[in-house]
Amino acid sequence: MAKKFRAGRIANLIFYILLAFLLWQRVPSWWSQFNLQGKAAPAFGLLRDDGVRSPQPWLKDRPVALFFWATWCGPCQLELSRVRDAAAKGELPADRIVLISLGEDPALVARTTRERGYPFASFVDESGDAAAFFKVAATPTVVLLRANQEVEWIGTGVSPTLIWRLRSHLN
Repeated sequence: MAKKFRAGRIANLIFYILLAFLLWQRVPSWWSQFNLQGKAAPAFGLLRDDGVRSPQPWLKDRPVALFFWATWCGPCQLELSRVRDAAAKGELPADRIVLISLGEDPALVARTTRERGYPFASFVDESGDAAAFFKVAATPTVVLLRANQEVEWIGTGVSPTLIWRLRSHLN
């Protein structure tokens, strides 16, 4: 009985150490993203997926959702397929969803968005300036911008509430 009790305590200790480590890794990025809420997003020089530079691809005077993603990212593919399907059903306005790939080849990004049937505007953050401003530490990262270009919310990773949040923000 004593060995079983001790093994349980060790397992709990290991769990709490791992939890503390994960929080120690993630809390600073959550905090920095939280501190961006209410700040206006500056114009960034992003490349369209055809290689042409665009000063600010998102619309002014309308809320938009920016998706920082990578073509090789499995969670990005999961989230974007859910968003694509919601847009196809008319639940989300596809013209207010902007994909921003992190430093990948524009031709690869164009081919991937076409193959996966993403109906969204697609850009490449070649310099990393947009990702740096929004404190993108992992993909997918979703940034919701208000109509006045202020940051409303930033989230990283797969979210079961993403479609609801996008519907609430964009409609």
